[in-house]
Amino acid sequence: MRKFFLYGFAILMLQIKAVALDSDRMQVMNAHANNATINQQTGISLYQDHVVATQGTTSLFADTVIIKQDSHHQLTEVIAYGKPAMYKTIPEVGKAELTATALEIHYYPLEHRVQLLHDAVVIQEGNRYAAPLIYYDLLKQTVQSPASTQGHTTILLMPHTFSKKTTQPS
Repeated sequence: MRKFFLYGFAILMLQIKAVALDSDRMQVMNAHANNATINQQTGISLYQDHVVATQGTTSLFADTVIIKQDSHHQLTEVIAYGKPAMYKTIPEVGKAELTATALEIHYYPLEHRVQLLHDAVVIQEGNRYAAPLIYYDLLKQTVQSPASTQGHTTILLMPHTFSKKTTQPS
């Protein structure tokens, strides 16, 4: 059972690297949960109670994590629930740590997108993006917060993160 537990988390951590350092893939993956249920027939794994997965600079903290795989053992969806669930990583060498939190984090690796649902917050270098819902397209590197009756989108940008360009007359 331990082998399948680690296999499921290894797939999760390798797939979630789309916004993490490439060197993280070469690091040891360490996963813990108080309870784990892996169903190879359905392709659904359930990890509960103090779920922590780390690999290099990337960490996932949640109360519950559900990993869904298709019949070819390809990861189709990862859902992390918490109060809040938290994902931390260093996206590029020399960049500040990125932290994303939400009550639910849905990751769709085949579609290269992440959904942060309910009290979603993304923080990096003091910049803060908060909304009831945040959708992130990993390929296009676009963020969207649709209108919601649950609250407004709030963006806080720190002055030091703006690129300063000076133009010289030609």
